[in-house]
Order: sequence, then C-alpha cells, then structure tokens
Amino acid sequence: MRFVHFEPNPFTTATAVRAHEYAFQFFGGRTRSILYDNDRVFVQAYNYGNIIFVKAFEGFARRVGFAAKFCKPRDPNTKGRVENLVGFVKYNFLEGRTYHGIDSLNSACLRWLDTTGNEVISDKKQFSPREMFREERKHLVPFYPEKPKRQLYELNKGNTVKYQGNFYEMPHGTYLLARKLRVEESSGELRFYFLESGEMICKHTVVDGENKVVAFENEPQVAVATWQMDEFFTGDEWYESYMRVIRWKDPKHVNRQCMALKKILKAYTKEEIQLGFKHCVAVKRCKQAELILFLIYKFGRERAKKIVSQITLYNYQIRAEEIAKEVADGE
Repeated sequence: MRFVHFEPNPFTTATAVRAHEYAFQFFGGRTRSILYDNDRVFVQAYNYGNIIFVKAFEGFARRVGFAAKFCKPRDPNTKGRVENLVGFVKYNFLEGRTYHGIDSLNSACLRWLDTTGNEVISDKKQFSPREMFREERKHLVPFYPEKPKRQLYELNKGNTVKYQGNFYEMPHGTYLLARKLRVEESSGELRFYFLESGEMICKHTVVDGENKVVAFENEPQVAVATWQMDEFFTGDEWYESYMRVIRWKDPKHVNRQCMALKKILKAYTKEEIQLGFKHCVAVKRCKQAELILFLIYKFGRERAKKIVSQITLYNYQIRAEEIAKEVADGE
C-alpha cells in the first residue's frame, strides 16, 4: 500500500515528521517499526556504529512509539522496493505533468493513488495493494496526532518572540500590528498567529540552546503580507514570475502589492488568481490593476464589487473590454 507526499523545498526534519503524520492518517495507523535510508534529516551522526538521531526526529519516534531501522549503505536488497516505488511515481505520475502548485500536485497524487498507484495488480500475488491492505490494516497500531501546544507570547520591540530561551524573528512590521501572538508548537515546528484574525504570520523550526536569534533564511526583512502570500503561493511559477517583476520595478512597495493580493483572495479562488498571474506575465503588465482587470474580464463585474469601489469598477471596465478583445484576437 503506497502513500506519496511532495514538498516544494528539500525536506527538513520538521517537514519529514509532518509527512509521517500525513502517512499515518492516510493508512489509519502505523507499523511497529519503519525502515529508512540513511538520510541527514533523520541521522545526525554515527558514533562507532551507534546511530545518533536528529533530536526532533528522535522525540517524534519516542512519542509515537515506533522503532526506526536503517538500511545498510549501498545495499539494494534492503531498499530496492522503495527505490522501485520512486521510479514508479516519477514515470507513471510525474512525467509529462504540468505543475500548478504544491497543493494541486498533492491532491492530484492522492487521486492517482486511488485510481492507479494502489490499484495496480501484482503479477506475483494477483492482488492489488488495496485488496491486500484490507487484511494488513487490522495489524496497524492506532495513531493519535499530537495536539499543538497553544500559548500567548509577547512580541518585543526588536520584532522577535522569546520562546524557551531563544528569539524568533517575525516579519517586518508585525510589531506595528500586534503586541501579543498565539504560538503553536507541533512536531518540532513553531507557528505564530494573530490573536484576533487567526491568520498565520510565519513559522520557524524549533532550535536548541539559549539566546539564539532565529531569522528567516532568505529574506530577513520580509514583511507580513509578503511572507503570507509567498507561503500561500509556494511553488507557483506564475506567482513567482509576477512577483519577480514587481520586486524589480517597485521594490519599496512589494508588501503593499501583497496586501492588495490578500484582499483579492476574498473574492477569488487561488486557481482563478493563478490564471490572472499567467495573463499579467504574458502581457508584461505585472501590477495589481491589471490582475483585477483580468479577473473582471474572466469572471464578471459582480464579484469585483467586493474588492473595488463602484467608481473604480466603472473606470476598470474599459480596460477589461480591451483585454476581452486582445484574447479574442489572440484566439
């Protein structure tokens, strides 16, 4: 029985632990032991043959209660079946597929598992994985997801939150919006939320030690709305192309553009806005107005009333009609 989960970035210990939880929920339980390749997200070092685990993974394995076993290096006898599955997913599911974002990819993969991945009948056993799993699942150990620890923390003037002796950086401007934040810890990851709206501000991996400042790896001065939109559209090539132009042309107002984008999300779905990004990149007009104009052309005036005034909508209508003509001429 197979389960597959994709991440837009290389796996860390925190995302690998979260993928375990997704898998246990998919299968409806866990096995008593799990076999792994020798991966750095799980293994920190070898001490004369004794494995030293990464602390977050070791804590997760102990809490859940399974034994972690590791393959011998370069031993196809112990991990050949897993390597074969990787190839099966690459060439049966991924090859030739258009990428529309990580959420869309994972959803499509779950559908593929239902129709193909777990339905292919084995030549040797004459049963599909799903048929065999009906009997095997009776032997699984129940899995109970850990409830996140929720606490309130003060945001200091340095725009950081002190948590268990270390300081976690918040996106630029957070201090102007809130003084107290809700913090949740789960599977070695910290998530920070606004109290009133419940919106997630950012997330960090929990670190050991004391008095360390945990900053953002790529953009230490990223602002709140920018971080939220980057996280929401992670892996979307059209969003990245759209924002790349904005960052180049108007770097001082990137966060303002992202605030406008958050507002647009109140009236349109993620998939609809992705079509808008594609249009803006194609016509080389990457700005808020052009995005809204395309959405008006594509989905009508009524929904646009939620995000723009009546006067603005009237002025936008002329350009929306031009877009309709450009699309018609292009066809």
